[in-house]
Amino acid sequence: MMDASDHPKFAQYRDALNKLLQDEAFLARHGLQEKRESLQALPARIPTSMVQGVTLSTMHGCPPHEIEAICRYMLEEKGLNTFVKLNPTLLGYARVREILDVCGFGYIGLKEESFDHDLKLTQALEMLERLMALAKEKSLGFGVKLTNTLGTINNKGALPGQQRRRDVYVRPCAVPALHQRCSSSLSRL
Repeated sequence: MMDASDHPKFAQYRDALNKLLQDEAFLARHGLQEKRESLQALPARIPTSMVQGVTLSTMHGCPPHEIEAICRYMLEEKGLNTFVKLNPTLLGYARVREILDVCGFGYIGLKEESFDHDLKLTQALEMLERLMALAKEKSLGFGVKLTNTLGTINNKGALPGQQRRRDVYVRPCAVPALHQRCSSSLSRL
């Protein structure tokens, strides 16, 4: 909600707060009588501009050009400071598999084809350079949130029934190691 000034719920909630802060019994019950004046001015001080930024969290497999297009839209059309979440798949199957194995997570199953449609490191570096330049041009902030989840194979039968055959997105203990490697790779910008 970038501008709540015309939203009926915003007005309703601000009015409800105003009525509550005018209620002497409420103020007394909470020991707020001495702060009455500053509290009663609070509803008018609540800004109608509620959002100044957004974090884009795309699903695994989202086409790279769509990720960039959405970020561009948020920066250019909405004027929002923008963060984009990037997944550990940008390191590629071989590197992720190696990191998991070295860190003692060899039992975590991965599908190589799950990496095929995700953003690649070279694509990410190029995209981030363009988006950082655009954000600077628009006097906005742009950043990256790294390695939230990793698509894995449910090879331990931990999920019941039909879900046993599904791939699962997990936040494995190995994510910090993947995060560190992604950070290192992206810090070249």
